[in-house]
Amino acid sequence: MALNTFTFQADRAEKSDQRTHGHLDALEQQVIDLQDRSRRNNLRLLGLPEGAEKDDPIGFLKRLLPRWLPSLSLTG
Repeated sequence: MALNTFTFQADRAEKSDQRTHGHLDALEQQVIDLQDRSRRNNLRLLGLPEGAEKDDPIGFLKRLLPRWLPSLSLTG
């Protein structure tokens, strides 16, 4: 009888472990998805020194984007 009880408990623990791994996998996928979504709306400008925009990133871009990309029209 003790062996039966042990086997039952081992089976329960294994099933619980499988459910936990399933939940963990789902959570990992959600984290990956959230990270990917958070990066979609970011603009990366390479080659600029850190803090070049100082306290006005929008003004910085409005001044310099037309110089870097003359075909963009930021007026209007």
